[in-house]
Amino acid sequence: MNSLIALLPVLVGILGYGFTLNRFCKFPIESTFLFVCASMVAVLYVGGLFDFLQLTAQAILIVGFFLFLIIFFIDYRKNTITDKLTLGLGVFLFFVCLLYLITQSECYSSIVYGDDFSHWGRVSKIVAFNHALVGPDDAVLCKDYPPGLALFDYLFYQFVDYKDSVSLLSRGVFVSATVIPLYAAIHKDVNKIILVGFTFFILSIIYFLDSGFHTLQVDLVLGLLFGVSLFEYFFFKNSGNFVRIIMLLPVVIVFPVIKQIGIFFSLSIAAIVIFDICFNAINFRNKFKLISVAFLMISFALLAHASWSIHVENINVEKTFNNLQISPSDLLNAFDENLSTERQKATIANYLDKIFPDFIGRDNRLSTQYFWALICVLFIFLIIRESHVDNRKWWQDLSVFFLIAVCFVGYLLLLLFVYLFSFGAYEGVRLASFERYVNTFLVGVIVFLFGISVSRYFHSERSSFRAVMLVIVCLMAALPNSINMLKDVARIIIGKKYEAVSIVSEYARGVTKNTPSGAKIFFVWQNSSGHEYHVFSYGILPRRSNVGNWCWSIGAPYSAGDVWTCQKSSNDFDSLLMAHDFLFVGHSDERFRKQYLGSFGLEEIKDGSLYKIINYSGKPSLINWPVINNGAV
Repeated sequence: MNSLIALLPVLVGILGYGFTLNRFCKFPIESTFLFVCASMVAVLYVGGLFDFLQLTAQAILIVGFFLFLIIFFIDYRKNTITDKLTLGLGVFLFFVCLLYLITQSECYSSIVYGDDFSHWGRVSKIVAFNHALVGPDDAVLCKDYPPGLALFDYLFYQFVDYKDSVSLLSRGVFVSATVIPLYAAIHKDVNKIILVGFTFFILSIIYFLDSGFHTLQVDLVLGLLFGVSLFEYFFFKNSGNFVRIIMLLPVVIVFPVIKQIGIFFSLSIAAIVIFDICFNAINFRNKFKLISVAFLMISFALLAHASWSIHVENINVEKTFNNLQISPSDLLNAFDENLSTERQKATIANYLDKIFPDFIGRDNRLSTQYFWALICVLFIFLIIRESHVDNRKWWQDLSVFFLIAVCFVGYLLLLLFVYLFSFGAYEGVRLASFERYVNTFLVGVIVFLFGISVSRYFHSERSSFRAVMLVIVCLMAALPNSINMLKDVARIIIGKKYEAVSIVSEYARGVTKNTPSGAKIFFVWQNSSGHEYHVFSYGILPRRSNVGNWCWSIGAPYSAGDVWTCQKSSNDFDSLLMAHDFLFVGHSDERFRKQYLGSFGLEEIKDGSLYKIINYSGKPSLINWPVINNGAV
């Protein structure tokens, strides 16, 4: 019921704004949902910067509700309600209903991925609790990351308390709004089998980064926004050049609000639009006006990017990455055999291995990079064959694809630059999350090529050859990702939970029920994988865990690669306890209990035990504290 209460006001608001844009601005219904959702994030971002986040969110929902009533009344009086009943609207409502049902399942009752616990879900939860952007005192490691889609999640928490499933529902709604413009490529009366196949392809792309709807990470969303925005610009030509550019405006603005590297996607879209305008068959005066609007779009994107940098400076938080104060000579030296450091040499060598792997991998299969390059080439071939459908020359299409390729090369070089100069020594050399970053751009390209190729097929003289070729290419692109999608469906059907997460999350729920909201809790999990702490500290928010230190496994390392265990003396451990109100022992062993807890006179120390820390003459004393339903075994 909480999810439904959270969903309905936001859904009505999206429809209210969307129907208004359709009636008065002549936006196609399919494009309005993305425009509205991106605009909501942009407006909430401004409200957050000026400390009016809750007021802004409530105003958005109230205005959206009244617009929905007004447009419904107008359409009812004019008997034009059926004009709104497009395929895109139907699919959007179907996706929303399906997401609501999915997020009620046991499988979707909690977030499960490490980055969600350590950052993305944590930010969403803190924003919901504080009704404000993340501040310098909040329990977030990367406080300089922009808030992005946590602001969209916040809309869902105006009438309910925070819940993982609600945030997953929120993110699913945003993703659904993002992909709906693609449905404008096919006819309303399309064969149901084709519609199912079309939807299957889109869902498979959503699982391109493995996690599908079961994550609050933003990389997939960045890629989808990039690809769908380009599709909207090139497909909705009947809406007029000016309207097509305005459609992109909120998306271009929110890119850097979602993630810092988003500014690159904003500038790439603007460059492609300006390039296309230059080669359009329109008079010079109109070209000048359109290019001026495109540059205005760039200005808004840069303003959004700069505003977050200024905000980070104002709240005085530590930067996650090194400041990029690099001179041209530093950049050139990194590629000089004699002047580059050993780290730079190793980073560049690893980078080249990633970019240019063996054509046939160790599993005797075509390497992933070359496979997706082949998919892109096949889509481009299908598009160029039908260039005449959009009154374009083949070379105009090819020049756009060439510019996208140039943007991709620029993106890869930007990643190399960041790995060389911004990432830490450990992550930089190992090219941390490289595949995920590259796949973000790749998702966008594939979505764009898919949308254009399908639209040209449906708007040209159809033939069996074209149909078979399109089906083959789409199946080649969809099948590798469909395995992850089918696995997720199986988990939902059987109600399977992620056990490792479930145990720690259950512990966190027990601690939350039995400690005050401002409590500081020292968490112990011996021989940790690193994941347990993030799950626990996320689960007990707004309580703080392990304040001022990065230790939760105490003593001698358990193995040569154990980076999570801290060497501490008994006195050091006592000092850590004195900075907290409670000790929670999630998992311990005899070595830890004897060395660090032996002097406290505790009878039996079980996993899942909670203790109140008492300051007794400058020394900590532990009192057993009851925990109800904490999942202790």
